[in-house]
Amino acid sequence: MLSIIIPSLNETYYLPRVLKSIKEQNYSCEVIVVNAGNYEEIKKIGAEDGADGAGACEVKVIDCIVDSHGPAYARNVGAEAAQGDILLFLDADVMLPEAFLADCMYEFEKKGLGIAGVYAIPHSDSHFDRFIWYIYNIGMGIMAKIRPEASGFCLFCKKDVHNKIDGFDKTITYREDADYTTRAARQGQGKYGILKPRILISVRRFRNEGRIKMLGKYICLGIKGMFRTIKEDVGYSFGDYQLYKISKKIYRSSIGTAKKIIEA
Repeated sequence: MLSIIIPSLNETYYLPRVLKSIKEQNYSCEVIVVNAGNYEEIKKIGAEDGADGAGACEVKVIDCIVDSHGPAYARNVGAEAAQGDILLFLDADVMLPEAFLADCMYEFEKKGLGIAGVYAIPHSDSHFDRFIWYIYNIGMGIMAKIRPEASGFCLFCKKDVHNKIDGFDKTITYREDADYTTRAARQGQGKYGILKPRILISVRRFRNEGRIKMLGKYICLGIKGMFRTIKEDVGYSFGDYQLYKISKKIYRSSIGTAKKIIEA
């Protein structure tokens, strides 16, 4: 059985799209949305847009508080609740092409893999975006022969492998997915491979922060991550984190106001 785990922090725009693309897959699975913000609306999306189409899929929504732990913690929460023997970690802003799950699972099992990533295609008409992800795919292929690293936007892993390496390291703030892949592959717990099907990914970071600025950040953090584990804040947010911080500030403000009224 396949369990799909999707961390969500206020992903009210992107989550329905990825659930719809899962619904259109002709493959049985369970979908676990780890709900880290905008709780009620995400629960509503999970109920309304659950994968009940061609594939026999069930959608579960699990609430959790991520605070500073980010997607690593959210993925571990989802993995703990998963019933499948193969886990698929997806970001909320990806979309699955037709027959993606069936093709990936066939290749994953045929090659006897324990952990696997995929190449990506940007959901964009920009030549710049397509060129950057073309280079990324080349780099991913090269790194597979040096130090296996796959991105958390689409990462397959056997659950027993996940458990043996104690899941994602929640103390890592950037490239926790690369660390996860390397530990799984190098500790003899799972054969690593890159699957042929390609996934559609969002370029919202490029749009929101600026393409040149974001590319520079990726390069700098990538080089830094090659030599050491990154555990400090590097300004790389999980999900729609601005909305999360605003809602958290409002919550704290309301609690503070209530305390003052009670004390008075």
